[in-house]
Amino acid sequence: MQPTVRPIPAWIRLVALLLLAGLLAGGLAWAVVESGLIPAFQAVWRQLGSVEGIRAWVARFGAAAPLAMLAILVAQAVLLPIPAMAPAAASGFLFGPWVGTLLAVAGVTAGSVLAFLLARALGRPWVVRLLSPELLARLDRLVHRRGAAALFLIFLIPFLPDDAACLVAGLSPIPFRLFLVLLVLGRSPAVVVASLTGAGLAASPLVWVGLGVAALLPTLLLIRHRDRLWRWLERQGLR
Repeated sequence: MQPTVRPIPAWIRLVALLLLAGLLAGGLAWAVVESGLIPAFQAVWRQLGSVEGIRAWVARFGAAAPLAMLAILVAQAVLLPIPAMAPAAASGFLFGPWVGTLLAVAGVTAGSVLAFLLARALGRPWVVRLLSPELLARLDRLVHRRGAAALFLIFLIPFLPDDAACLVAGLSPIPFRLFLVLLVLGRSPAVVVASLTGAGLAASPLVWVGLGVAALLPTLLLIRHRDRLWRWLERQGLR
């Protein structure tokens, strides 16, 4: 009688796949930095620094256009010198308010998580090559002094260096789960607004009122229930 071979649980396969993907992404990022290709990448991506440029580039991919848009949204958080609002607006224009917004939020979230994890894995020498000394020192000081509150405000307020803040957060003691909560609550409202603007749904004053309420809601909830939130974070080992 042959022994029964038990299948590997799905969660173990998923963890192994994520670890492998992380190793590959980290190795690729290290190779890009070490090879000096970042200036070349930035020269190419400067052509995509506008909503129009992104629209034209993504549209060339035909049926694979959503994947191309997702790639831009993820890559801009780590390597590209463009703000997330431009590809988010282009996503809404190309794919409509629902699919475009879903792609924008998923891409920006994934890119921010990748930036955080790469910074935590590769350390300060890698981050120093991506950020100017002045910006790194300023964010370093702010995040280390004010912690999660500063990070949340950087994420929430549009046009602040939120991509750079993800890298600096990876160098800080902030736990990953807390970073993920702050990221989703803080960055999503502005990304949604940008995508809906690109889709043409933000022309009505009523839409802007609704978007404003949606953007303020996470902040008001955090202020109202901050003591309960901090106690929960302590129980989860996140503080």
